[in-house]
Amino acid sequence: MCSRSPEDLTLPKSDKSISDNCRKCSEKASVVLQAKFSYCRECFMEYFKHKFRATLGKTKIMKHGDKILVGFSGSASSLCLIDLIADSLKDGKKKKMMFEVNILFINERAAYPSNKEIKLCDLNDVNDILKSYTNFKLYSTDLGAYLVDNINLDCDNLYEDASKVNEIQEIFSNFKTLTSKEDLLIKIRNNILFKVAHKMGCQKIFVAETSDHLAVNTIANIAQGRGGQLSLDIGFCNDRSSDLLLLRPLQDCSRKEITYYNLFNHLNPTTSVSFSTKGDKYSSIQKLSEAFITDLQSTFPSTVLTVHATGSKLSSAKSDEGNSECCLCQGKIDERKLSLTADQASLISSLVSNLGPDKFDSKTLTPMKQELANISCKTSCLNNSCECINSDGIDFNINLLLASLCYGCQLILKDSKSIEQLPNNFLKQLQQNAQFNRMHEEIKTFLL
Repeated sequence: MCSRSPEDLTLPKSDKSISDNCRKCSEKASVVLQAKFSYCRECFMEYFKHKFRATLGKTKIMKHGDKILVGFSGSASSLCLIDLIADSLKDGKKKKMMFEVNILFINERAAYPSNKEIKLCDLNDVNDILKSYTNFKLYSTDLGAYLVDNINLDCDNLYEDASKVNEIQEIFSNFKTLTSKEDLLIKIRNNILFKVAHKMGCQKIFVAETSDHLAVNTIANIAQGRGGQLSLDIGFCNDRSSDLLLLRPLQDCSRKEITYYNLFNHLNPTTSVSFSTKGDKYSSIQKLSEAFITDLQSTFPSTVLTVHATGSKLSSAKSDEGNSECCLCQGKIDERKLSLTADQASLISSLVSNLGPDKFDSKTLTPMKQELANISCKTSCLNNSCECINSDGIDFNINLLLASLCYGCQLILKDSKSIEQLPNNFLKQLQQNAQFNRMHEEIKTFLL
């Protein structure tokens, strides 16, 4: 048993003070990172640019002549990414990066219907910010592009349709919690990025997610049941698409470093207010995760780096190639095996809660899949059979949710007031996947 008093167990205070001089040269320091690393302005700029180039170079994914699409929102990190790319293309002191750069701005105003408090970057702001980057081609679109299959590349405004914007507004109004709205917005935004990149013939997509963003996403994704997709959602490379990669070149850069870089280069991003910044920390899982990480970071400066580094090393167990893809996020759907998993346990709990103590019988759990199909949906028109045909001839069935969506995306749809308010192209894809899965179940016993 330890005989030391509590006073003896306190951590000793460090006598090492922050140096007033740069750690690389003798100049006066202008930046202090992680409460201990001091840099002058010139050394910080060299250090930060090297970090960006090293992130792209060490993976050996980028090839000379690649055509890339950069997602731009007007935020500090997205503006920093554009400037770093421009600097890499013209830096004569080092090996130049030879890319063909296209910029895509997505107007997300439709995600915030009838809310005048939300201030978002618009196309005029984007043109003012990017007017000095004349070598980059700028395209713009809105969230309505998610609802169409063909996008016209002959004009700068790829897609703008008031009717589609109204439909998007109705879709977001259909969800009750900010957690589901923000998660759905991320999925729609990524879907548009991939759709436009495929149309342009790009090989890579750049997004401006920093280590702070990814640390928050690590906690939020685990809380939302997306742990199996963590390596794709926060890692450097998202290879959900076989012929197109989504990359995060700023994954090792902190928000503080981004701020100093923009300040030293006189870059003025816009200030946007969105789901993640509006309301208190209890308004959504994403906001609560951000408050948790920020509070820890203020006391322990290595929190963001530790959380992000740990999360990037996590990956799901190797699954069979035959696993189907989620219709919403295009992630792999966990195979439902006989052994009990967290997903299975959640579904069993839902089954018991819906049946109630009078109707519950352990024998009804066999077979589980048929009984789970009888769980009541949140659509008012669905009864215990969980089947309905809407005006467009789309067959709603709870099996669509179980077989064609991952667990995290199931939670999004379960938060909706009515399944009929979801996009028809998405519902038709659900139905096609359900029919394919049903056919696979019928013939798999005959396959060798």
